[in-house]
Amino acid sequence: MSGARQYIAPDLEQTAALNVGRMGVCFNYQMPQAQDSTRTPNWHRDFSESGIEPLAGLDPAAEFAAMG
Repeated sequence: MSGARQYIAPDLEQTAALNVGRMGVCFNYQMPQAQDSTRTPNWHRDFSESGIEPLAGLDPAAEFAAMG
């Protein structure tokens, strides 16, 4: 995680075109999704100064129950 904080990705790039080595590893990196998949604007969150913990308010039991 800490190393990722140093990476600044360009906005709205076609994710598959920039990350060819990841093809096939998840849903977004499989065809036909990969050809149209773009990065979501403001996808990066910095929790270091916000006072909000990642996953604050998450109820794992409720999320799991909603899946099935």
